[in-house]
Amino acid sequence: MKNKALVLGVFLLFISLLIFVFSGKTVDKSKKELNQERYSRMVAEESLEKAMSKLRAIESEAANTKEKVQSTQVVLNEERAKISGLQSELEKMAVLNEKLQKQLNEALTASDQAQQPPAQTP
Repeated sequence: MKNKALVLGVFLLFISLLIFVFSGKTVDKSKKELNQERYSRMVAEESLEKAMSKLRAIESEAANTKEKVQSTQVVLNEERAKISGLQSELEKMAVLNEKLQKQLNEALTASDQAQQPPAQTP
């Protein structure tokens, strides 16, 4: 009976030892996987932070560029208005010049006729 109990005790001890060893390996494997997952997550978070930083910089640059485009558009519209005003003035001056040329020609014609002696009648 003692031998049977001893064999049974050794057998149970051996089984316990096997369970202990295999569970230890499983725990180690789980820890390694957990550490690998944590590392991967940390790297992903760092990459995300860098990408977000670049995105914010690009958005800021885009906003500045948009403001510059808008201010340039305002200046362009002002210059177009000035050009339109100048073209209108130029057209008015051209019409006035034409009138003055016509009046000058009429005045010269009248002056030439006044300086010619009247034709003598026989």
